[in-house]
Amino acid sequence: MQTANHNSSFQALVQKNRAAGRLAAPVEPEPKDKMQPTGMRLWPAELDEARELAASEERSAASFMRRMYLRGLAAYRADSGQGTPDAETQGSK
Repeated sequence: MQTANHNSSFQALVQKNRAAGRLAAPVEPEPKDKMQPTGMRLWPAELDEARELAASEERSAASFMRRMYLRGLAAYRADSGQGTPDAETQGSK
């Protein structure tokens, strides 16, 4: 297959176009905060219930569990007098 040759010829073409002023330099992407995967341990019955409830809301199980976590966090903060969560945690209501 000629994939390797095609890729290198494409790179050469890009460099020639940049040198000739026909192609702008690539722009650096803006850094964005990304969600981090976390492990959550649930008993099989708890996970089944979460999946059922998520399906009833037409959500993924992960989305449903995150939503429940955020609700629980807000309740915990309210009970402990820590105030409301910041705007980042409220972004996905």
